[in-house]
Amino acid sequence: MSSVALIMNIENREERDRLLGDETSPLADYTVPRVHRHYSAIPNRHRNLCDTNGNTILSQGYVTPVTDGPAHSSPVADRGDYYKDDRVMESHLDEPSHSGRQSYVAVEKSVPRPKACLSVVGLTYTVKENPGHWWNGNMFCKTKRKQVFHNLTMTFNKGELTALIGASGTLSSEHIEKKVQGVIEDMGLRHVADSRIGGTIIRGVSGGEKRRITIGVQLLKDPDILLLDEPTSGLDSFTARYLVSTLASIAHNRNKLVLMSVHQPRSDIVNMLDKIGILTSGQLAYVGPPSEMVPYFTSIGHPCPLNENPCDFYLDITSVDRRTPNSERTTLRNAQKFCNAFSQSRLQESMIGTITSGLNYHYDDEDDLRPSQQYQSPSWFRISHCLLERMNVHLWRDRANLVGRLCQLPVFVPFMILYIGRLGYTMASIQDRMGLIYQGTQAPPYIGLTNALHVFPALRELYYRESQDGMYSTATFLTAYFLHILPFNILSSVFFSVFLYWVAGFNDDILAFGMFVLVIVVLSQFGEMMAVAVMGVFRTSQLSSDTTSLVFSASGFLATGLIRSVATQPKILQWLGYIAIHKYSTEIVIGNEFQGLEFDCTSGGSCSQTGDNFIDTYYPGALEHINRNFSLLGGFSIGILIFAVFMFKLRGTPTLH
Repeated sequence: MSSVALIMNIENREERDRLLGDETSPLADYTVPRVHRHYSAIPNRHRNLCDTNGNTILSQGYVTPVTDGPAHSSPVADRGDYYKDDRVMESHLDEPSHSGRQSYVAVEKSVPRPKACLSVVGLTYTVKENPGHWWNGNMFCKTKRKQVFHNLTMTFNKGELTALIGASGTLSSEHIEKKVQGVIEDMGLRHVADSRIGGTIIRGVSGGEKRRITIGVQLLKDPDILLLDEPTSGLDSFTARYLVSTLASIAHNRNKLVLMSVHQPRSDIVNMLDKIGILTSGQLAYVGPPSEMVPYFTSIGHPCPLNENPCDFYLDITSVDRRTPNSERTTLRNAQKFCNAFSQSRLQESMIGTITSGLNYHYDDEDDLRPSQQYQSPSWFRISHCLLERMNVHLWRDRANLVGRLCQLPVFVPFMILYIGRLGYTMASIQDRMGLIYQGTQAPPYIGLTNALHVFPALRELYYRESQDGMYSTATFLTAYFLHILPFNILSSVFFSVFLYWVAGFNDDILAFGMFVLVIVVLSQFGEMMAVAVMGVFRTSQLSSDTTSLVFSASGFLATGLIRSVATQPKILQWLGYIAIHKYSTEIVIGNEFQGLEFDCTSGGSCSQTGDNFIDTYYPGALEHINRNFSLLGGFSIGILIFAVFMFKLRGTPTLH
């Protein structure tokens, strides 16, 4: 769902007066505006809009003109400079979700003589469509533009429930509890207040109750404007009617402006609405009271048949049939006729009159010259702290994954010890040590992979939605996740290393043990972030798991030298081993374990083979390269984070529904 936010304010008084006096101005003769601007959503910033008292009205993205639009200068929307409360407000207008259908705009019955709160004049809005994925050969295709609104003119009032219908910390705990209980009562959720929401596997509340819970979460913020995208879709007729009646009560009793999109509303739902409009190809074919819809279309030669829902009928005749080129051209011409007829109708003239009635009032010069306030986005540290806190809460609520993250790697140790036992000092123990080192360095990345598969997909879905709203960047999200998993990987790696290292009988030097722990931490962190990077490209968990496992297996086979000596491998495989993290982690562990090691012969005499000879033969320079290898491990840790950001950028954000 794409949205556009309009800052309702014309700050230049001379420009405002020129538009009122200009014969070509859309506001001079109360006709559809003839000049417009192209606007493009800017999702990479986050801004709070406040009134003169500093109260937040909305917190969303904003739009700015782009250079490829027509170089006209006209008001796109009007609100802020012409009323005494002097608020600057935002309106989010959503594109219908199905390309071949239209949308209604419906508003609940309002109080007598409502004051216009939000007006949109001559809005033209286009969005960019992704040409496709790079692996389908569409990397160099031009980005397409799709028109959402064309010369759209509408007005909304406080105390009204508005629907777009068509296809397409300073509060006390007592105050918070009172507010939550009030929302539960308003949404009719008292009987499920202590129930599990549930999902596809675990049964919870019903679909209609989930919709009301979602709306209730938004009502906790007490917004002046409530925007709902298809709240009745998938609900039975009774639940849909109950939900709309609840929204009507909120709009009337709390003086809210509620805007919602609805598909094929029933007649009894339509009767709850005060204003209803039809959008076809981004233009208005009708907007006005439901009681005037049938008389209006009858006056232009399209009466509604007897015993048929007027909404369904007029939605059908204003639809654009895109099944064939001929039908598309024919229905598009008919739809354009409806839009042209409405632009010249009494209803359109009345609506323009309502909008322009506020243009006759002017503030004092002191008010006109008052500088606008600037609001900065939250700092990177604050955003990262919020993301970290939410990730921790998310993991804490899922106790099974929390326990698995801490215990899954240490639980792997008994199976290794059971198979190999405690290490000795015979010549056969060389193979035992190599087997334990191989398993000890291969297990952490795989366990990191399983942790990522369990936890990350849910966080990724939140990232997709919030990044489109400009709340934070890909780098911020992945950095927060990197920091979130680090302490858990450190704890599990310490438990794993203590059990494996001392029970198996590795080198009892405390410095060598510390290096072993550090290697396991880096491998665990690298393995999980590698899985995250792959999940940035492949959104299917199974495909991500298979791809990441293949990378880890190749790294262990080619670079460790524990399966086959590196010196005996083909040159190309030796070169590939230099980009594998296991090459450097294995050299560190091998150097610390075999340094100064003496082996006993089966007869009890001293053997010619020593640990130092083994290092010189199979891992030459391992002891001298310890500092270099640790530096490279640090580089891998930072590099995998950068690689994950690149992979997410390469694939992009999917289209959300």
